[in-house]
Amino acid sequence: SIPDDVAGATLMALGCNGPEMALNTIAIFSPSNIGVGAVVGGEVFNVLVIIGSAVLATPSMYLPVKLGNFNFFRDVVFYLVSVAMLYWVLKNGSVSPFHASMLLVGAVCYTLTVVFSSKISTFLTARKGLMRTSSRRFTTRFSIRGLIPKAASSDSVDDDGVSDISSEPDAETIEAWAQAKQCREPTQGSVL
Repeated sequence: SIPDDVAGATLMALGCNGPEMALNTIAIFSPSNIGVGAVVGGEVFNVLVIIGSAVLATPSMYLPVKLGNFNFFRDVVFYLVSVAMLYWVLKNGSVSPFHASMLLVGAVCYTLTVVFSSKISTFLTARKGLMRTSSRRFTTRFSIRGLIPKAASSDSVDDDGVSDISSEPDAETIEAWAQAKQCREPTQGSVL
């Protein structure tokens, strides 16, 4: 049995986009810009209308729809990369075999990433502390210093750019998060 996200990214995507593929193949033999418009317009339609309609049609017992953070992040990153690649390919107004090959390589990379998502997620989760420390060092080193006033605090940053602040929240912060999560008032609560 194929996992749902693998089936969605491969078999269902191919079935859904088969008509666009046929349209683009036909557009090759008759000079027309309809192929690019169909692909770009179709993706905008898929993201906005199909997702919105699917959630509105979902029975209330299944709402809110739960998305895995890793899967959502993976798909957003690949979507942004695919749009950037499409821009790179189409900016000259012509598509070479090399450009077409790069698009197909991107599709293969996405498919492999989806297939191995559980292993990648497990690997990254096991190294969460390492990633958090690396992220903190990167942010500290490459932030724009001097533009944001430093908060008066007893916490300090050492020479490596690592803060003394504990990454674990205290009991008071956890309680504030719990209250904010339950809050239904738009003028109160939190985005945490």
